[in-house]
Amino acid sequence: KNIVVVAVMPCVAKKFEIERPEMETDGMRSVDISITTRELARMIKDARIDFTKLSDEECFDELVAQSTGAAPIFGATGGAMEAALRSAYFIIKGENPPVDAFIEVRSQGFNENDGVQEANFQIDDITVRTAVVSGLGNTRRLLNKIERGEVQYDFVEVMACPGGCVGGGGQPIHEEAEWAPKRGERLYELDKERKLRRSHENPQVQKLYKEFLETPLSEKAEQLLHTQHMWEKNYR
Repeated sequence: KNIVVVAVMPCVAKKFEIERPEMETDGMRSVDISITTRELARMIKDARIDFTKLSDEECFDELVAQSTGAAPIFGATGGAMEAALRSAYFIIKGENPPVDAFIEVRSQGFNENDGVQEANFQIDDITVRTAVVSGLGNTRRLLNKIERGEVQYDFVEVMACPGGCVGGGGQPIHEEAEWAPKRGERLYELDKERKLRRSHENPQVQKLYKEFLETPLSEKAEQLLHTQHMWEKNYR
């Protein structure tokens, strides 16, 4: 009750999401305030804070302060799927995959005409058919194909914004320049720089499950980490 949670996001839709009834537990919101990265940038400029003159400091709070290389790539199209496949491989085989085993899911572009990124992966006798799509126009076309039975997948990742969160509507805007591709490239560079590059390797997440959440998909984990949202289908 004494904590205010502020989410800083490239996503404008988060402002709506935090108001959803599913995001409230016992009268308390999971997130109290959502601002965009562009709004934060304006605040920083208004406060005349020069980041180039600030010295580095240790993290002030160790609560989930560590992250793996799988964390930053969530912001690029295909990143969430790649992170999930890295851990799925470990769950199935009991060993980590090569870190670049699933790079085929990475987006090859950032505009609405780039369509769908398809890839199949073989893990022992299991074939995983995947598709990655970003941009709602591309998503609509893909959903129609799935409904008509023209394509079949086991795992589909959808990003509303072209290129993923790096191209979010709340990102800083540079006139006559598109920075989403370079932002995406930087996220994958951050992935390579991390010592731990797979989500399940995060020691703080492991500790969280061991001491509190019990196991993935446990009743407590489902209640606290998962949400459902129902809306009327109208994408034709």
